[in-house]
Amino acid sequence: MKRVPHPIRHASLAVLLVACFFAGFWMPRDDDFFALRKNFQIFGALYEELVTGYVDPVNPETLMRTGIDAMLLQLDPYTNFYDEADNADIDIITRGRYAGVGLNVGIRNDKITVVSPVEGASGYLQGVRAGDIILRIGGTSTVGLTLADLRVLLRGEPGTAVEITVEREGAPAPIDFLLTREEVQLKNVSHHQLDPETGIGYVKLERFAREASEEVRAAIKTMQETGQLAGIVLDLRDNPGGLLEEAVEITQQFVPQGKEIVSTRGRLPQTERSYTGKMPPLTLDLPLAVLVNDVSASASEIVAGALQDYDRAVIVGQTTFGKGLVQIVKPLPFNTSLKITTSQYFIPSGRSIQAIDYRSHDGNFATIPDSLRRAFTTAGGRTVMDGHGIEPDLHVSRGEVSELEAALQLLEKAPPTSFCSKSLGIVYAALGDCAVYDDRADRAGAKFADADLMGHPWQVIVGPRGAAANKVELKRRMTGERHEVSPEDAISRVLG
Repeated sequence: MKRVPHPIRHASLAVLLVACFFAGFWMPRDDDFFALRKNFQIFGALYEELVTGYVDPVNPETLMRTGIDAMLLQLDPYTNFYDEADNADIDIITRGRYAGVGLNVGIRNDKITVVSPVEGASGYLQGVRAGDIILRIGGTSTVGLTLADLRVLLRGEPGTAVEITVEREGAPAPIDFLLTREEVQLKNVSHHQLDPETGIGYVKLERFAREASEEVRAAIKTMQETGQLAGIVLDLRDNPGGLLEEAVEITQQFVPQGKEIVSTRGRLPQTERSYTGKMPPLTLDLPLAVLVNDVSASASEIVAGALQDYDRAVIVGQTTFGKGLVQIVKPLPFNTSLKITTSQYFIPSGRSIQAIDYRSHDGNFATIPDSLRRAFTTAGGRTVMDGHGIEPDLHVSRGEVSELEAALQLLEKAPPTSFCSKSLGIVYAALGDCAVYDDRADRAGAKFADADLMGHPWQVIVGPRGAAANKVELKRRMTGERHEVSPEDAISRVLG
C-alpha cells in the first residue's frame, strides 16, 4: 500500500478541514455537493502527484499557496487567505492592536520616514521623532524596502528588542535607538477638539476597530460637558473602515433610537440581518458635517450613507470608495484564517454603495455603469443614487479648499445660535495640535496629508489667524518664533 508522504497528509487534512468548515457553513444542493467532492478529489490527487513525482523537488506549502491564491483571484479582492504571518494583520483590523514599536511610517522622497510615533509606545518614549529617516533596522539597510517589509522587521514577539538607526535633520551623525516590541493599542479617535469661540467640535476617526464607538461617544461627551458645543465635524477621510458593529453604534449616536442603520443580505438566510439603533442618541439637533474622500470605505460609508439617508448630516468631500461587501473572518487549521465575503450591505434608503461588480467570478471586474444605477430617496425626499459609493452633498475636489474648511463654511449658514465660523481660522483652531497646511491656493502641499505633519515641532497657521494673502505663518512650538513665508517655503521647512 502506498504511504502518503507526511507533508501531503497534513495538507490533505487541512483541505479536508476547510471542506468540513464549508460543509457546516453552507449546505450544498445535491449537484453542488457532487461537484464539490469530485473536484476536491481531482485537486488532491493532482497535488499529491506534483509534490511526489515532478522532475524537480517542489515545495508543498508554496505549491498549495499558489493554488489557493489562484482560486481566490476569481472572487472579489476582499476574500483573502491569511497564513500565520498574515494573521497579525487581523488583530489590527479587528482589535486595533499589534506587537511592535509604535511607529507610523511612510515613504517620502524614496526614503523610509517616520510620520508619527504612537504616543506611549517604545518609539515615542525613546525619542524617535516625526521626520526621522530610518536607515537601518537590526543591521538591515532600508534601501529598497517596501512598507510590508518594514512591518515584518519592526513587529515581533512582545518583549523582544530591535535596534534602528535614523538620520535626523540637524544631527551631526545617525542616531541609534534600541526599541522594545510590545502590544501597541491604536487609537480609533486620533484627535478631538472644541473651539471655544465658535462651539465647533471636531472628531477625527481613523478606523473602526473595537471600542471605536466608545471613543467617539467619549469625545462628544467631553465637548458637551463644556456647555459650548454648537456643531460637530466628524472626519472620516482616509478611513478604510473596519467592524460593522462599530459603524452601527457610532451612527446611532446621531439618529433616533430604533431607526434602521444598515441591513445585510447574502446567499444564505443567516446573512440577512437588520441593524437598528438600540440606544438613545447623544444628539439629534446639533448641526453635523461628515468629511469623506475617495479612501473612505466600508464602515465609513455606512456611517456617512445612513446619516445622509436620514438627512441628519451634510456630507462634504469626494465620492467615497464604494465598498458595500461584508466580510467575516473564519479560523482555519494551523493558525491560518479566511476572510470571506458573505453578504452585501444596504443603507436605510435601500441602496447599495458597491461600485464594482465582481459577480462574474472570472477575475474580470467592471464599474457599475450609470445606466444600471437606481434612484432612491432620503427621509426628506432628496434623490440619491446607488452603485457608486456615497456621493457628497457638497463636493470638494482635492486641491481646492480643504474638506474641513468647506464643511465649516457650510455649517456657518446654520442659525447663529447653533453655529458660527471664521473660515480658515477655525481650521487652525480645530487642528491646533498638529501642523496645518491648506493647499487651496496652489498644489504645493497637495501631496502631503495632514497625518504627515502630526507631532512636528513646526506649526503652519493659515487664514485670518495666519499671515497675509498668499502667505502663511510658520511658528516653532517650543520657542514661539514666527516667520511669514510662502506655502512652498513652509512645506519645505516642515518636512525638511
